[in-house]
Amino acid sequence: MKGNIIILVLIFFIQNIGYSQTIIFSKDSLNIEGEGFYEDIKDSLFIKNSGIYELIIDSIYSNKIYLYPVEVCTEDTSYLFHIIFDQQLSPLTLSPQDSIKLIFYMPDLCPICDGSSLLYFEDILYFRSNAVNNPTYLIYVSGQGTTDVEDNYILPNENSLYQNYPNPFNPTTTIRYSISKPTHVVVKIYDGLGKEITTLVDGLIRSGIHQIEFDGSSLSSGIYFYQMITDGFWETKKLMLLK
Repeated sequence: MKGNIIILVLIFFIQNIGYSQTIIFSKDSLNIEGEGFYEDIKDSLFIKNSGIYELIIDSIYSNKIYLYPVEVCTEDTSYLFHIIFDQQLSPLTLSPQDSIKLIFYMPDLCPICDGSSLLYFEDILYFRSNAVNNPTYLIYVSGQGTTDVEDNYILPNENSLYQNYPNPFNPTTTIRYSISKPTHVVVKIYDGLGKEITTLVDGLIRSGIHQIEFDGSSLSSGIYFYQMITDGFWETKKLMLLK
């Protein structure tokens, strides 16, 4: 009887670990450095699904307030996304026995700062997935970063509106957005009833990641909304003013 129990336990273990979605990382640390500048400062990470079911990496987030440009390379294509401290990316899906390559470029160490200094940093990235062996995997990151916000070394491949920081805020907050190509951009602030408060941006904006500051000194505490509209894209997010 005891032997049968052991066999059943082993079968259950093999079925749920050996054949389910199992995530494998090529290494547990990244060192983002290089000989050149900007795009030459990078490190790569390979991720494999060694199981027979679909592996879904539903979030990658930073331990600190950094913005990581990451290039995702699959067998058929590659695309760029940014890991932001309070944002979730679209899920990365790996078919059974499939692999992806992630190229991490020099991060923006201060999303609300100006300047262009290279700074040494240390951080932790958390990978959360439906893997049965490591649903949360930690990658230690170190290397060189920058506080350059306006002069981005990698152009975004899509338009995005990011969550303001800080949020809640008093009385100022920073709103960031990315533009994949030069286009006319409008960014407006609305109150909780949908009444327009002010226009922050209205004009032709070059491609890249941009930031604007919103000052709510003249407003009362409450929930407000900011909206970005551009060619074929619009998005609205919520911000909270607490005085």
